[in-house]
Amino acid sequence: MTARYHEIARRYTPPFIKVRFKRRRNGKVALAPAHACLLREEMLVPRPDTIEGLAYYLHECAHFWLRHFTDGEAMSQKMRDLYTGGATDSLAKQEYEAEQWTIATLRREGVAVPDRVLKDM
Repeated sequence: MTARYHEIARRYTPPFIKVRFKRRRNGKVALAPAHACLLREEMLVPRPDTIEGLAYYLHECAHFWLRHFTDGEAMSQKMRDLYTGGATDSLAKQEYEAEQWTIATLRREGVAVPDRVLKDM
């Protein structure tokens, strides 16, 4: 499954965005917090080795694909053109939209979304 999860993550990784993976602490990786940052043109995510890790990874990708950033968060015109202009009126709504995009993407890819993942969202 891990290779499949990595391939799905690769397909949805936003162009020109650096991916930083969270480090292990005491043999474990804390899934949260993860983040998407247009200003630094990066996302900090767990490796998509498990369904939970893939869900967190895709959630941060969603913020880029849904254009959840304002013009002021982009350092270049290219980044403004790609990732700004879709920000909704509240952070809560953006998080909800990213969760819905993640669930839809997993299902579109044929990945069953376990209840434990849905509850975590």
